[in-house]
Amino acid sequence: MSETKIKGEITSVNTIFRNVIQNDIKYSHNSSKIDVSYTVQEQNMIITIRDYGVGMDKDKVINLFKSSRLTTLGTDNEKGIGLGMLLVKELVHKNSVTIVCKSNP
Repeated sequence: MSETKIKGEITSVNTIFRNVIQNDIKYSHNSSKIDVSYTVQEQNMIITIRDYGVGMDKDKVINLFKSSRLTTLGTDNEKGIGLGMLLVKELVHKNSVTIVCKSNP
């Protein structure tokens, strides 16, 4: 098995993963699963985090990484303050990587 490394500031990378996966959990049902996988294309690593939760409509996807304090209750009525994905966006930019969200309700 070959070794694969993620290059970036460790605290930022951990915070990105933690926030994304916490959102996956927040908007998934208790019996759902979350898949984390990666592929390497040329010198780029593509990390895919896929959940089987409630999903988002097109407008929510468009506004996901914008400065919006709007938040939606989770599947168990969890509350948030709407800043997690904004933080992710800033940390992604700081580490010179790209994040993409695809979703369907």
